[in-house]
Amino acid sequence: MKKNILIFAVLLLCVGGLQAQYSDLYYHCTGDTIMYDSPIYYHNWWDFENSYHTQDRRYILFPMGTPYKILSYGFTSTPLEVIGIASLQPEMFRDLQTGELLDSLPIQEYFLIYEATPDSIHKVAEIPWHPNDLSRHIIIRGNGSTVGTPGSSFDSDSLCCNNGVRWSQTLPIVEYYFDSAIIVHDSFYIGQTYYSYLHPSVNRHISGFAPFNYYYPRSAGGWVNCEGQASTEHGYSNEICGMYWPSIVYNLPGTSIYNEHPGPWYTNYWIVPMVFPIIRVDTTVPPPDYCPPVENLQVLTAGDSCIDVTWDAFINHQFGYEVQYGPRSMPMGNWQSVFPNLNFAHICDLDPTFLYGLRVRPYCDEDKSEGEWSEVVYFRPTVGAALEPSELSKLTSVAPNPATESVMVESDYVIMAVDVYDAVGQHVWNIPVHGRRTEIDLNGLSAGFYHLMITTSDGTTSKRLVVTR
Repeated sequence: MKKNILIFAVLLLCVGGLQAQYSDLYYHCTGDTIMYDSPIYYHNWWDFENSYHTQDRRYILFPMGTPYKILSYGFTSTPLEVIGIASLQPEMFRDLQTGELLDSLPIQEYFLIYEATPDSIHKVAEIPWHPNDLSRHIIIRGNGSTVGTPGSSFDSDSLCCNNGVRWSQTLPIVEYYFDSAIIVHDSFYIGQTYYSYLHPSVNRHISGFAPFNYYYPRSAGGWVNCEGQASTEHGYSNEICGMYWPSIVYNLPGTSIYNEHPGPWYTNYWIVPMVFPIIRVDTTVPPPDYCPPVENLQVLTAGDSCIDVTWDAFINHQFGYEVQYGPRSMPMGNWQSVFPNLNFAHICDLDPTFLYGLRVRPYCDEDKSEGEWSEVVYFRPTVGAALEPSELSKLTSVAPNPATESVMVESDYVIMAVDVYDAVGQHVWNIPVHGRRTEIDLNGLSAGFYHLMITTSDGTTSKRLVVTR
């Protein structure tokens, strides 16, 4: 309740009072402060809040400006109505002699949106950025920095991906609106240009940095993960603790990386530009306190007296679940409950001759406030049952299945990681992915049933895998 009051109070600052149009509380605002994230910004990557609460990963905001142009991949399973573009405000260009901020850029910079087809991309929108444009402010908090401010430095001596300290930083964010909305669907790219780096007035050797920068997130130190897997790389290119995102990069002509990868370079890049589509809040992004029922609930037989229960983990389901079950003839108030932290439960000691009911509800905040119960699934332990598959489940595949040597995991959403659990719920492997597909080598797994927990930018879905030998 306090969070809702705070959000409402902040929104009132935008307009000076309640207006007739509800959208006026969200759009065309200047001067106010956004707390941690905004529901009008659509992004497939935004892990700052999660890293702040769990400290499982380390991220910082870092000012950079090396690519000539960078486009980061996005995906939406439903048509997305985009009415503008928002960005953390780039640092202004400075006079190289006096250090004073200039009122204009040496070369005009743009924020960009491209739509993707199977064999090409095409620009659907661009917005020029200008110095001194009116801005809002956003407080971003995360985990990772241990030296200086989050945007200036980070600890390179960590032995573990999730070492670090919580940080908070207030930055200006600018919003630009189109004359009319554009619609994107399926795959798209959003990003920015960095033409000013090429201008003769830019001295690229002052303290090693150009005087004109954009903000990006990047992983903050940690060269070995907490399970003891060592990395062969370090810094932002670390393949264990690093962050990668499907991108199209146009590097600067004349540089060594351009000679190796002339644009357009399709790659999993190590930074994500802090540029976001502005969308209508009633069409896509759920508010932070939205705690929907679980989807894709499946009851799978695991022997005469045991079952495996899986469901999709929505991005706001961060504080565990209650799984309640019992004979259909018994009142629900007398059913038994288990409380898993993940979207998986292995339940035994069931009577194979009984007809059972089962339902699940999530917890979405630290106070363990209950979300709504799912629809009840009725099943026999020897047969199992399931609700209608979710969109996330439909757009994510595992093949072949059964599999012997390897299996391909694919999704229209960006896959962040795949976790492998055995038939009784023991964690076997964690596989970082950072792409739309990955092939998993099954050598080392004995024959049997496994559960793949596939974490995407839209949540986590479960797939049962049969390994044969």
